[in-house]
Amino acid sequence: MRGVLQQYARSAVFKRMFLISNQVLESIIGNVPIMGYFDKLNEILVSTLHMINVFKNSEPALGRIETPRDVCRISTFGIFDSDKNEEKMFFPLDNPRDICYIYGVNKEKLETDGNLFRAITNQVKGRGSETINVSYAIFETSYDTNISYCLAHASYIQP
Repeated sequence: MRGVLQQYARSAVFKRMFLISNQVLESIIGNVPIMGYFDKLNEILVSTLHMINVFKNSEPALGRIETPRDVCRISTFGIFDSDKNEEKMFFPLDNPRDICYIYGVNKEKLETDGNLFRAITNQVKGRGSETINVSYAIFETSYDTNISYCLAHASYIQP
């Protein structure tokens, strides 16, 4: 069934299809007890979706959330640990063609960290290739800790 829905997305019957794997969400969270299992999985999913939507409807301090190429209609999102330079996609997309990194950075750090811009651009440059377009957007937050997310888009049917 998932393959048929992906074909619909590729043929533009659907604007976009987001894929998510419960097994991947569980591996990101770690040990999840039986009681409240789906509540925990949904918590990370909903909070990620919420923050991505907040950022999509906010003005970035720098960069922008790029619209993926028209052929890239099969997508997923994930969290990105910018300190470890490690992304954890909610579905393992084969051959992503467009990836956008969204950085939510504390206002004080945006105002005082002289190395931040270089660190982010180096991270982003290291993730692109001839076949993968990479973009980024940096947003100001009032949170004590920085948060980062990623959006990935592919044009091929995913297994």
